[in-house]
Amino acid sequence: MFGGDARLEGRSKEIAQKIRKFYFDNQEISLELEEALTDLYSDVWFNYAGHETALLLAKYTPVYAGLISHRRKDFNILSAFLGIKDPRGKPSSEF
Repeated sequence: MFGGDARLEGRSKEIAQKIRKFYFDNQEISLELEEALTDLYSDVWFNYAGHETALLLAKYTPVYAGLISHRRKDFNILSAFLGIKDPRGKPSSEF
């Protein structure tokens, strides 16, 4: 989960507890917490990677980062597979 970062080795439980507290306020994780789940998945799969890419590119060229958000009402991956009725943001599969 932590990408083999040696600085984090041996701290996975501590980090997981901090993640659970930050996103879920230490509640049991379920689809009832769909907004928190959406935030977590967005941060892990898209936002972090985009942020790291922008930082890397900025070493060599100017970078103008932005956030695209659009809600497509007729179809959405989160709705189709997870049953989340009104997800926030725009999944990358819809670009």
